Amino acid sequence: MIGFLQPWALLGLLATAIPILLHLLARREPPTVTFPAVRYLVAATRQHHRRLRLQNLLLLLLRTALIALLVLAAASPTAALRGVSGHAASALVVILDNSPSSAVVVGGAPRLSALRAAVRRIVARAGPA
Repeated sequence: MIGFLQPWALLGLLATAIPILLHLLARREPPTVTFPAVRYLVAATRQHHRRLRLQNLLLLLLRTALIALLVLAAASPTAALRGVSGHAASALVVILDNSPSSAVVVGGAPRLSALRAAVRRIVARAGPA
């Protein structure tokens, strides 16, 4: 299940309308100029306009997606993942220092023995895998 620590931040998704509105409001119609030489350029101009239209649409989608991702990140998403067994997924990593400093004798026993006992207690408390 997915939840959000800051659900009110999702109101920021309304900001995704900003680039769309700017895109629609900034549309410019090119001025119409009529003279005989223009007809030779019409085909090239149409091709150029198609390419620009696609480019502008992709740029609009990227801007909108960026705003949506920033808002979703600000909402602090959380996920409660469940393993196959129905229990919450967990992992336990234990790193035991086996350097010469662990060989120091404290209270009549090597420090490494105390570290191993502490690791065993932690693993026992963690429960079955």
